[in-house]
Amino acid sequence: MWGDESGIDLAFEDVAALAAACRFRDCRHETEPGCGVLTAVEDGSLAPERLDAYRKLLRELAFHARKNDPAAQAEQRRVWKQRAKANWKRDHGR
Repeated sequence: MWGDESGIDLAFEDVAALAAACRFRDCRHETEPGCGVLTAVEDGSLAPERLDAYRKLLRELAFHARKNDPAAQAEQRRVWKQRAKANWKRDHGR
């Protein structure tokens, strides 16, 4: 399952089918307008816990991808360094 998203799509065929109705192809199913998955959660046809489990597996897949990819690890460090710097500036008024 850790190879790519196809394993997750097989395990979550219901979410994948709802995602086909999303307005944007790169929809992350979080806050995007016209998201078929979020609409299904709102109308009760998809349990919020099901979407949470789907998101968790996507995060785990991304973690494993970064773990085995030096370029992805470097990008992750760069992002966290930027966040830490921004937080420090916010906290110290600079």
